[in-house]
Amino acid sequence: MGDALRGGMNSLGQWRLLQIMANGQLGAAGYLCRPGETTFVPFGLVVLRIEDGHLIDIAAFQEQPSIFATFGLPASL
Repeated sequence: MGDALRGGMNSLGQWRLLQIMANGQLGAAGYLCRPGETTFVPFGLVVLRIEDGHLIDIAAFQEQPSIFATFGLPASL
């Protein structure tokens, strides 16, 4: 699954991830720097639901930059 995601996601540009916590669950804030640009801008948040050591669900919130401020995340990297 990781290889498939990397292939599709890397075609958009370069990524930077910051670890987050949402409702007590681990997650990541994804920042994207598109080809020809120099700034990493908010792209989406991912929250992982893990139960008994198993990944149960992945909730993704894409292209909602305002949600980054809710988590106290920077507007760009």
